[in-house]
Amino acid sequence: MLDLQTLHRRASRVLPKRLHTRALMSDVDAADRLATIRLLIRRSPIGTIRFRLAQETLAGLAQAPMEYLREATMAREGLGRRQPPLRYRPWKAVAASHQKGFVTCTVDGRATLWLLLGQQLAVYGWNDRGLCAGWEAGPWSADAGLPAASDAIRAG
Repeated sequence: MLDLQTLHRRASRVLPKRLHTRALMSDVDAADRLATIRLLIRRSPIGTIRFRLAQETLAGLAQAPMEYLREATMAREGLGRRQPPLRYRPWKAVAASHQKGFVTCTVDGRATLWLLLGQQLAVYGWNDRGLCAGWEAGPWSADAGLPAASDAIRAG
């Protein structure tokens, strides 16, 4: 079994280089850990991974967020050894029920990346059949401020 540090490093390949994270949130949730492993071995067509944002990313987003995110449109690496890095569309600011954040979608429409500043989270969700319809609004839940799709996607 992969340790959490290795999982975090490997899962981070879906994130743009500009976004730094300090941990996976899977250390508290076995379902998230399983989703991460499934993504890494390419056996799950649908899921989410939650990352804890690093302080340097939070600081950059606090000062000039859209400038900071302008350079965050290409993932670190491809998901597979011979696959090109994911490319993201331009970021959009979103706000709902006292939650401020940012959202983008991959060019192929199969993955969405949310930055939830109040919770210091990056949430990467994927669905091989397409996920990005309505991505600009962000699937925020009214009570917790987390992407509402997270639980449904993770269970898939």
